[in-house]
Formats: sequence, C-alpha cells, structure tokens
Amino acid sequence: MFLSFFFSLLLLNKLLEDGNSLYRQDKLPEACYRYEYALKRIRSTYEETMDTNEVFKRLESHLLLNLSRALRKQGQFQMAVEKASKVLELIEGVQEVRLEAFWARAKARVDMAMVKGDNLATLDAKTILDRVATLDGDEQNDETTENEVCDNMTTLNGEADDDKMATMNTLEMALSDLREAIKIQPQNLKIHRLTIKVKETLESKC
Repeated sequence: MFLSFFFSLLLLNKLLEDGNSLYRQDKLPEACYRYEYALKRIRSTYEETMDTNEVFKRLESHLLLNLSRALRKQGQFQMAVEKASKVLELIEGVQEVRLEAFWARAKARVDMAMVKGDNLATLDAKTILDRVATLDGDEQNDETTENEVCDNMTTLNGEADDDKMATMNTLEMALSDLREAIKIQPQNLKIHRLTIKVKETLESKC
C-alpha cells in the first residue's frame, strides 16, 4: 500500500513538473494536457480518500491553479475562473493557496471583461460602418434602408447595454476576489495595483 502511494505521488509530481516546464516554454496546450491528465488520475485513484488526504488535496490544488493560469493565457477565461473556484472549494484553511486562487480568478475575470469590452467596441464600429455603407449604396430604397438602419441601431444599443452590464458585473466579481486576496496579504502591491485599475475601469463605465 505504501509503495503504491509513493509511486503514485511520484508520478503526479512528475506530471506537475512537466506541465510547469511546458508552461514556462509557452507550450500551453501541452501544459494543460499534463495538468488535466494528472487531475484525472488523482481523482480516479484516490476518490474515496481525497477529501481527507491533505497531501493529495494540496497537489490537486496546485494542478488546478496552474491549469487555470494556462487556460487564462489561452483566452479560455470562463474555464480558468472555474478551475480557480474549485481550488477555493477544495482548500479552506491554507491561506497562501487561497490567496493564489483569488488572484488567479480575479485576473481571469479582469481579462474576460477587458476582451469582451474590446470586442464589443470593434463590433459596434463595424456594424455602424456596414449599415452606413448599405445606406449610401442603396439609392432605390432609401426610406426602407433608413428604417432598417434605425431598427438595427436600436437593437444594437440594447445589446450593447446588456453586454456593458455583464462586463461591469464581471469586474465587480474580480474586485470582490481582489478584496479577499488583500485580506490574506495586505502588503501585496501587485494586488493593490490591479484593484486600483479595476476600480478606475468601473468608474469610467458608470
């Protein structure tokens, strides 16, 4: 039993190290594969004792955190948020791990909000230009085209308001994560800097 435990732990640590090495080389899909494979193996092998085995809980938390970081770097923000959230569910008393989880989740949410905002601005501009080009080029149905443009702009404005609200909600959740992180490590300057940036972004969108 001890040998089985030892060799399993050795294999899982090797997968974690391999994943970390690939992450540092910016080979993110390959790193994710190592982390995900290790997570599947750790759960399938130790499902019955996982909740009471602190060694494997800590190892699983590190795998989830690193997977969250790799997913965020690939633009898979929602999945990154979910992996960081699992760490917070898994680890309750280890503050340094919870700090990293709050930080990882906050960064994923901030990136999600920023990318969504940029995409929305680009989409708005493209839609407006496309409709104006249609209006200019359609001389036989000027009145109909003008009505279509007005309808489309009304719809677009409604969708923009919904997306803006969703973006602000995401930033608010990121701000909540950052506040929790500050409670754990008040002297951490990088957390304070991102907190200020999020607050300024929220104020500018109000």
